[in-house]
Amino acid sequence: MSPKRPGQSKPFQPAIGADLTKEIQLTKAKTEHQTSRARNNLAYIFVLLIVVAVAIAFLLSVQKNDFSYLGVVWGVAGPVAGAIVGFYFRPHRKD
Repeated sequence: MSPKRPGQSKPFQPAIGADLTKEIQLTKAKTEHQTSRARNNLAYIFVLLIVVAVAIAFLLSVQKNDFSYLGVVWGVAGPVAGAIVGFYFRPHRKD
């Protein structure tokens, strides 16, 4: 026998419908928002680290008059920067 609500003769029936659908959509939207924010924060951190590393390599290169330091740092940081820029500036097509 199903449990009954107090004061009612009908057994309790869970309500499934528009409220549940809205709750699912809200949960998906919150999850996508959190994922997007985490991705953005990581991208900002990587870009900041790349800028700092290139600046330090540039200053060291100017001081020693040997720009191989800058080339090595850019050789590592360039592909990472390219991947970040490629992700954020790719064409958004709706195929």
